Amino acid sequence: RVWTCGVPSVCFSFSDSEGVQMVVVHPISGDQLVLGLDLVTVTSLKAALENVETSGCDFVVCPLVHPRYERAPLHQDDRSPGDLAMKPPWIDRDDPLTRSGMELRSGQWIEGVVGKLSPWIRPDSASARTRRLSEDAFREEYELASHLSLKAVITPRISSSDDCVNLANCISSALSLERPTGIWVRVPISFGTGDPELCGEPASEISPWEVWNKIRTLCNSHRSLGVVLEMESELVGKRATERWYAEPVEMISIPTSTFVKNKAGFPVLLKRHKDFVTNMFQSKVPFAVSGNAATTNSSEGAKPYVMFLAHLFGKQPVDGHDADDDAYLDYLQSPLQPLADNLEGSMYETFESDPVKYARYQEAVRLYLSRKIVERVVIMVLGAGRGPLVAACLAAAEQTQRNVYIYAVEKNASAVITLRNRRDREPWKQRVKVKTPSSASNAQGRRSPRVCS
Repeated sequence: RVWTCGVPSVCFSFSDSEGVQMVVVHPISGDQLVLGLDLVTVTSLKAALENVETSGCDFVVCPLVHPRYERAPLHQDDRSPGDLAMKPPWIDRDDPLTRSGMELRSGQWIEGVVGKLSPWIRPDSASARTRRLSEDAFREEYELASHLSLKAVITPRISSSDDCVNLANCISSALSLERPTGIWVRVPISFGTGDPELCGEPASEISPWEVWNKIRTLCNSHRSLGVVLEMESELVGKRATERWYAEPVEMISIPTSTFVKNKAGFPVLLKRHKDFVTNMFQSKVPFAVSGNAATTNSSEGAKPYVMFLAHLFGKQPVDGHDADDDAYLDYLQSPLQPLADNLEGSMYETFESDPVKYARYQEAVRLYLSRKIVERVVIMVLGAGRGPLVAACLAAAEQTQRNVYIYAVEKNASAVITLRNRRDREPWKQRVKVKTPSSASNAQGRRSPRVCS
C-alpha cells in the first residue's frame, strides 16, 4: 500500500509492507531527490539498506573491505635503496577478504550500494612499500566492485600534499576495461586554506579543483570518471564553489558537522552552504549524509538531516522548461545539420518547446508590419519546419491588422506533410502557400512584392 502526503513543501511516499519508507518528491515538478548515507563501517548490508529506506534515502555508501583488514605489513617502512625494488610480501590469509557477494541480490548491489576503497590506499605515498601495496589493493578492490556490478567506487579523500600522478595512473588503468565501473574521486570543497580571492584566507599552493583537474587531465577526461564533492563546515567563497558547477559531480557528501542547530534544535545549513546545495539541486546531483556511526547508522539519527534536505528541495521554484531540458543537461551533442539532414519530429518538438524564440520573432515581424503601410506584404519563411514561425507571422499580422501572404518553404518532405495539414485545418489556407525546394525553384525569375524574410 503506497500513498502520498504533503509535509511542508515536499511530498513523501510511505510503504507499510516492510516498515516505513520515504521517498522525497518535489510537490510540483514531481522530481525525486536522491539521497544516501555515507557510512564508516557496515556490519550487515541488509540492515544498512533497511535503515537507508526508513531514513528516506535511496542508497548506502560503504567500504568494500574492512578498513583495518591488513593484506601486508603496512607499518614496516622500506625507504632504503636496497629495498625499493622489492615487492612487499602479502600476508597469507585464508579468511575471506570481505563479505559474500550473495549477501544482496544483484539489483540491490547495482541500485543500492556505492563502494569505497580502503582509506589507507595511497598510491602517491612517499613510502615505496605503501605505494606498491596501494596499487595492488586498488586493483583488487576495483575488480571486486566490477564483479559486484556496482555503479561506482569512491577513492579515499585526496589532500593538498598528494601528488596524485600515480593515483591517476591506477584510475586510468582500471578505466581501460571495455565496460568499466565508474570511479569517483573524493575531493574536499576546501583544503582549509585557499586562494584569498576564493576563500578570503591565506593562499595555499594548490586548490582542490586544481588537484581534480590534474587527475581528470591525466585520465583524458574519461566518461566513467567523476567527482564526489565533500562539503566542509568552513565557509568558502562563492567563486570556489562556482568552479564545480560545470564539473561531473556525481555525488555531494555532507558531514553532519556542517549543520548547525536552529532555535528549535533542528539541524540546518548556513546560508552559503544552503545556496550551494540549492544550486546543485538544479543538476540533480545525489546527496549523501556522512558523520559518526551513532548518527548515520541509525534511521532516527540520520532522519533530521534528511528532513532538512527534503524541505530545502521542496522549496525550489519550478522552471516550466526544466522537464524539456533534462535530456540535454551536461550532454555532449553533435551539431545539428538541418541543411544536410532531415530532422526528426522529436527534434522539432524540442525546438517548439522554447516559446521565447517564437515570441521574439512575432514581435520583430509586428514591429516591421506596423511601420510599413502597403497593400500587402509577402513574407517568406525559409525552413518553416512544422510551422511555428508561420503561426508567429500570422499572429503579428492580426495584431497590426495588415494583409500578409506567406510562403512557407521547407525541404523536409515529412515536415511538409504537417505544414499542409495545418494549412488546410487552420485559418491559413488563403494566406499561406507551402512550397518544397523543387516547387520553389520553378518560381525563380518571377517578380514578387515587398518581402520580409
